[in-house]
Amino acid sequence: MIRLRAFEKMSYNEIRMEYLKQLVAYKVVEFDEEDILDNGPSKRNGKSKTSYKILTDFPALREYLYNDNQEIKRDNLRQILIGPDEAPRSLGGRGEFATMRNVFDKIILDIEGGNSNVLKTAVSVCEKIFKYKQLNIVENGFSEPLAYWLQRQLGVKVCPYCNRMYTTTLYGKKRIRPDFDHFYPQSIYPYLAVSLFNLIPSCSICNKAKSDNAEIKKDIEKETKGSNFKHKQKSSIIYPYDESYNELQMCISFRIIPYETQKEVIMGQSDKFWIEFRPTAHSKNLEFEDLAPTKTELDERFRCKINSEISSEETIAAQAESEFWDRAKHTINLLRLESLYNEHKLEIMNILRIHYEYNQIARKLIVKPLNDSNVATHLDFTSFTDLLYFAFLKQEEWGNSPLNKLKSDILEQLNELENTRKKWSEG
Repeated sequence: MIRLRAFEKMSYNEIRMEYLKQLVAYKVVEFDEEDILDNGPSKRNGKSKTSYKILTDFPALREYLYNDNQEIKRDNLRQILIGPDEAPRSLGGRGEFATMRNVFDKIILDIEGGNSNVLKTAVSVCEKIFKYKQLNIVENGFSEPLAYWLQRQLGVKVCPYCNRMYTTTLYGKKRIRPDFDHFYPQSIYPYLAVSLFNLIPSCSICNKAKSDNAEIKKDIEKETKGSNFKHKQKSSIIYPYDESYNELQMCISFRIIPYETQKEVIMGQSDKFWIEFRPTAHSKNLEFEDLAPTKTELDERFRCKINSEISSEETIAAQAESEFWDRAKHTINLLRLESLYNEHKLEIMNILRIHYEYNQIARKLIVKPLNDSNVATHLDFTSFTDLLYFAFLKQEEWGNSPLNKLKSDILEQLNELENTRKKWSEG
């Protein structure tokens, strides 16, 4: 739903290299320190001999990690653990990869090729080499598990999948931390178990709902029921490092859909409404159905087709955009986001009531005398609006507390209604 902004404390390369050092110190991976951290030729002693032997049962991964001389392919190992040296363009870098998802897709393709199944023996092998459970164990000389260190560096305050739950971490003897969701599930991609950019701090509700039901290799799954086969399409979901629900020309917003009388709902005096996601901005490459402001099925809202009048070059971009809408729809459905958000009607009604009682004119009248007085602190209109609704309404600040995207989208919808009424009255 919202972007992961994980590089405020440490830069992309700083957190990558520090995480590598911590993996070695906490004994999370079954490789020598020189295999991971050094830049010279590997002598392949100690643990790396063990890992090479273990990988006999996963030859494809061994071929990806070792050359014919049994020397580690350090670039490939680091790619698995910490991603590419140059940040993908989706993370603000200038690397060869457009997105971090592209990085993972290449790793998976290089290791598995056309094979769509990782054998149980391969899963067992990876558990011995990429030891995820070790992230929660305190090693000698350390005061906390590596997972807590990582959460502190990432500084994620709110679940990026739902933006409705805090991801609070408490340190010390009674420590507690949020879940780390494996965006690419361990059961399917066990060699990505401790990959830095595969560990998404999330709330337990989203982590449990997502489980292993996303990013699977097979497009079609057959479910046998008697003599009939049900074909179920499996789709990818939104990856928080690369994208969000507020991308340029790919915007998805909360919308209030009144059941009956709109007036009482807008005044915050009725809970007879439904909250749903709707596409609110898209490029000319796609055509969406023009829907009435009534409760509508998710598939219908996100149904689109490629514009027949665009060029062949634009068709490629349109296909990529269409895949984004599929991922967004699947995320909303898989994580049950609309049902969960409709449990927040009291908060929504409070926003509606405040907006009705303090309309645009009233808000400006309140701010003006404060700024005209001798008070040293200047209070601009945006800051006052944040205070009024107990929210962070700027998109880059949505990760500071829960429900900020919801509040921002609702206020945008209300302002649109207010401006429409103003035009009617002036006309």
